[in-house]
Amino acid sequence: MGFLVMASVSLTGCESQPEDLIDEDTYIDLLVEFELINSLHSESGDTDTVLRATDEVFRTYEITEEQFLRSHEFYQTDVENQVLRHRTAVERVSKVHGELNNRFNEQQRAED
Repeated sequence: MGFLVMASVSLTGCESQPEDLIDEDTYIDLLVEFELINSLHSESGDTDTVLRATDEVFRTYEITEEQFLRSHEFYQTDVENQVLRHRTAVERVSKVHGELNNRFNEQQRAED
């Protein structure tokens, strides 16, 4: 997920709105998707799977990596709202992790 990390660090984004700007709700969905993929990579270390998952996200949302990066740079220019967007994404990721942990625990209890 090097591109996302690099994009997150770069605050030199463009000031004008890109023509192909990803809407804010979809952008937050993408942040969630990429964080989940990043978690997968942290757990498995399987870079090939991460790359395939990332490509699948771009295909599913019908966007390009370049479009995402342009949108990401634009959204970063508004730091206060970017913090809120990230907070929303983190809350959603935490919810997904909690749901997955609950399912795993239920499955473990059923097997015991």
